[in-house]
Amino acid sequence: MYAPALGAVLAAVVVTKVWERAAVAPLAGADGGSGGSGSGSSSSSATGGGAAAPPSAAAAAAAARFRANYLTVYLLAMGADWLQGPYVYALYASYGFDRRAIARLYVIGFAASAVGGTALSSAADVYGRKRAVLLYCAIYAASCGTKHVGRFWVLAIGRVLGGVAYSLLFAAPEAWMVSAYTARGYPPGGLGALFGAAAWGGGLVAIAAGGVGAAAVAAGGAVAPFDAAAAVLG
Repeated sequence: MYAPALGAVLAAVVVTKVWERAAVAPLAGADGGSGGSGSGSSSSSATGGGAAAPPSAAAAAAAARFRANYLTVYLLAMGADWLQGPYVYALYASYGFDRRAIARLYVIGFAASAVGGTALSSAADVYGRKRAVLLYCAIYAASCGTKHVGRFWVLAIGRVLGGVAYSLLFAAPEAWMVSAYTARGYPPGGLGALFGAAAWGGGLVAIAAGGVGAAAVAAGGAVAPFDAAAAVLG
């Protein structure tokens, strides 16, 4: 009975803490990296040998918006994955599959992740990282849809889709972020803080997803967490 309240509280904590970290993350952690350039030397001499000037207010605001946007989307993508993980086995068991059949389904997913996911992750560098991220959302949502059908071959297709999407999740978003961050000329030192905030927020999202998933199961049965994940992916 406490699962819905726990999920709501944890979700609020995740949003609050991640946004706080995004707001205070250092913007110019690598200012000293330009000290060896000609412009850096002249700037230092003009200011009496001090450190390079910090970025302008406009640049700082743009970098902060970029961080907040990336963290919001990335953590939603991670949340969709965490919502599903704890309930896959239980869903298969609810359809009457024995351990052997469930094991085969898991192997199918792992094989798809190793083969198809790796190939698509590499293709993202050629055809576009943004497209790869959008493809992740579409494929994983389709995988969630297959969970409503209790037939082995349909669930196997869902495992293939889920395996491919899982590989994309751990390659495409970060590659897209680094590429966009670099192309816009934000301070390189900010990347470390952004990766740290993403990893830290991912842990909180995992905890929050546990509460939300439990509430979904209590309200709608074994397939409800997958519907919630599809909604988050949307």
